[in-house]
Amino acid sequence: MASSADVNNSSPFEGPEKLLEIWFAPSPALVPGASSTSDGRYGLRKVDRSIWEDMLDIVKCQVLSVVQGDEIDAYLLSRARADIAICLSSESSLFISPHRLILKTCGTTLNLLGLPRILDIAREHAGLPSVYRFFWSRKSYFFPERQSDLHREWKNEVEFLDGIFQNGAAYTVGKVNGDHWLLYLTNPSEDYTGSPVSPAKPLHDSAAPAPEQPGPHGLSQNIDYTIEILMTRLAPDTSNAFIFGPETDETTPSERACALSSSIGITDLFPAHLTTLDAYAFSPCGYSSNALLKWGHAAEDEGQDEQHGGEGYYTIHVTPEEGWSYASFECNVPLPTC
Repeated sequence: MASSADVNNSSPFEGPEKLLEIWFAPSPALVPGASSTSDGRYGLRKVDRSIWEDMLDIVKCQVLSVVQGDEIDAYLLSRARADIAICLSSESSLFISPHRLILKTCGTTLNLLGLPRILDIAREHAGLPSVYRFFWSRKSYFFPERQSDLHREWKNEVEFLDGIFQNGAAYTVGKVNGDHWLLYLTNPSEDYTGSPVSPAKPLHDSAAPAPEQPGPHGLSQNIDYTIEILMTRLAPDTSNAFIFGPETDETTPSERACALSSSIGITDLFPAHLTTLDAYAFSPCGYSSNALLKWGHAAEDEGQDEQHGGEGYYTIHVTPEEGWSYASFECNVPLPTC
């Protein structure tokens, strides 16, 4: 196992993620093909993996593994290096639902450069010509000078997005001269029924909520609850668990990550029989996991809403190096309030 001193003497790494989320419809039920398929492979989920991989080449990511659920496909990603056939540590994830795409990457990845291609793919391969809502967010960088020109400054990102979307709004939360969180979002589009409109179509007032729509099982699926936790300055005693050392033939990166997930309690976050976990241990350090979870009518635990339910996700990314340590947790599974 690598020592923390060896790891901390390596080049600085940008753990905070760039988070891109695009909704092409308010719910899966409003995506073309929703009423004519029973396997969930419609909308964005019917797009071939190779097409998503071509888009990820632009972003400078490549696929490590994929878990296909009933409603979501979860991709674990790594930073791609073009000159040699290796993956570099980059705790990143891609989630594909029929109506929504989430791309969450760290390091010096180029998410926004992949955005035009994502819009093309949705239009050409999924019958989704318009954007219902768009979200872009990130924490302030540790090392902004290491980013590409587009991602180096917030104003550059906002100008790029304003060139694609009309009526977008940019916000800063926190100390401008310290840690802060940045958000760009659009209002809900008036046209999400599949008629061909430009992503830059004027959007209406977000104060008027979109009507709830029945899902494939007659359920309302309009509301999405997401919690995102971003952590820095991790305690060394805790973060050292994510330092793995060089790879060996004895265990694979997935096996090491799953063993760690079990030993530190990640597998106990939700009932194991409702969870499909996909995890990866980077060498010499770094950890990523995606999980797909059944909830509501698909769950058996007491306290779950028996009238509503489906499949949600959580994702965990950890950069353990002292000096630029970082961890994140994101989950959209609704839980009882008491």
